[in-house]
Amino acid sequence: MAKEITASVALSVVSALGIKADRSDSASIDMSGDSIHHGITSVGDSGTALEHAELLAEDTVGWVFLKNLSTTVTATIGTHATSNHVIQLKPGEFALFRANGDLFGDTASGTALIEWLTIDD
Repeated sequence: MAKEITASVALSVVSALGIKADRSDSASIDMSGDSIHHGITSVGDSGTALEHAELLAEDTVGWVFLKNLSTTVTATIGTHATSNHVIQLKPGEFALFRANGDLFGDTASGTALIEWLTIDD
């Protein structure tokens, strides 16, 4: 069996005006690395490094799955402890993307638990 990453997504939206949008897609990616890591990081309002970054091989871009396990606190994710946050995860939301470098989590107030899974690609 070949080393392979398979990802799929399905999105269905109906607005208050009755506008519908449906989109789904999937991808299969050859996996050249062997590392898969999983953990949970407590993120507060002062910017916290997600431990995933040191687990990715230095020269390997990797897939990252993030989920906000908090039920009340929104977290932001970016490439700097307190700025460049391009991902916002409301309670229970998740994101899947390819990353190349350090990621940091932050909250406006309170603490959120961020689950992360990294896969060397």
